[in-house]
Amino acid sequence: MESRTSQRFPLELPIQLRGGGAAKTLTTRDVSAGGVYIRAKAGLKVGSKVKFNLTLPGKLLGAPRDVRVVCDGRVVRVDASKSKNGKAPPRVGVACVIDSYKFLRS
Repeated sequence: MESRTSQRFPLELPIQLRGGGAAKTLTTRDVSAGGVYIRAKAGLKVGSKVKFNLTLPGKLLGAPRDVRVVCDGRVVRVDASKSKNGKAPPRVGVACVIDSYKFLRS
C-alpha cells in the first residue's frame, strides 16, 4: 500500500542530521514536502525523533539565494542492504517524515 502523500524530487543534497547520537552530515536521495530519504552507513531506529537542516538551492526554487530549512521529524522506515563484498559496512536508507519546519533567514 502506498503511503506517500507528496511528490518526491530526486535531489542529492547535504543534510545535517541530529538524532540517535552525534550530528552527522549525510546526503538525501530524495526530498518531498512531507519528508526526506537519506543515504547513510549506519541507521537509526524506526520511531526515533530527529532534527535536520538542509539547504534548498535558490536556483532550483527560482529564488535569488539558497533557502535553509530546519526540520523536526521522525524515522518511519529503515532499509538496509548488504555490501557486495561483505567487507564494507551495509548501506542504509532512512525515510523521515517532517513534523515541523522553519525557514532560516540568511
